[in-house]
Amino acid sequence: MADDILLDVRDLRVRFGPVRAVDGVSLAINRGPFGIALVGESGSGKTTVGRAILRLVPVSGGTIAFEGQDVLGLRGPRLRDYRRAAQIVFQDADNSLDPRMRIGATIGEVLIAHGLAGRGAVGDRVAALLSEAALDPALASRYPHQLSGGQRQRVAIARALAVSPRLLVLDEPTSALDVTAQARILALVRRLRDERRLAYLLITHNLAIIPGLCEQTVVLYLGRVAESGPTGELLARPAHPYTLALRSAVPEVDAAARRSRIILPGDTPHAASPPPGCPFHPRCPLAIDICRTTVPPLQAVAPGRQAACHRAAEVLSGLRPPGPSAQLTAEP
Repeated sequence: MADDILLDVRDLRVRFGPVRAVDGVSLAINRGPFGIALVGESGSGKTTVGRAILRLVPVSGGTIAFEGQDVLGLRGPRLRDYRRAAQIVFQDADNSLDPRMRIGATIGEVLIAHGLAGRGAVGDRVAALLSEAALDPALASRYPHQLSGGQRQRVAIARALAVSPRLLVLDEPTSALDVTAQARILALVRRLRDERRLAYLLITHNLAIIPGLCEQTVVLYLGRVAESGPTGELLARPAHPYTLALRSAVPEVDAAARRSRIILPGDTPHAASPPPGCPFHPRCPLAIDICRTTVPPLQAVAPGRQAACHRAAEVLSGLRPPGPSAQLTAEP
């Protein structure tokens, strides 16, 4: 229902000169607790979508509405209010935390700048935020280089939570961490979504972390939506060959559940010169003549699901690449 939608993005376009970094992306994020995953290889436009939503990069076209309010038209205090309601946790905490500031000062600066705590109350509030992020409040006196990678990422999350946002953009929050630290960050996100009733856009290339965190998934390729739908259904029965390849690269512990892996030849084409027809066809193991000449529209392929593929119905019904190409993996 429309009343449940917190953020509504329609036909979003972002260009950097001749480069179509984002080319007509639409998605909707419900009020929390709710998660939507934005997945794809490096260069697919995932991070640019997240930054455009927060007005961190200029938008060339389309609309962004937050609780029915035109985000692109916000100015002054209204824009400031929006940036309190919608926060980002960047991919690399090493670069997003000031190495010259102690952790307590980094978080406290946010509270003071937004008038959320007087100077006398900042210390207690910082301690509470660090505890909420599963960190020892004593770490407030340390510098970022004195923390582990997982601790730094939790500090970045605590800083984002300081302004009590309703929407988080989580940009590859686990990509630079070891497996143990990844698990802890994901557990933290899962706990915070329920405790704070958070909505979030989880940007990732790793489909393995999505189940249990995201109700919906949007797959991007070359700045366009290749497929979207409920996470469980999309991962169990992909309708796009690109999703099929990404899904096949996810390791399976259960031998019976393991899938044949699919190779995607070559690299993603440059967004400044996309190929004619379907943008995925030069790498697609299921491409046919129409794929080389006609851009497939994004259309419904099942209830609640969309795909931009001329052979989506066949893929959804079980069509798979033939021969030895099914023995290798897609690169994230």
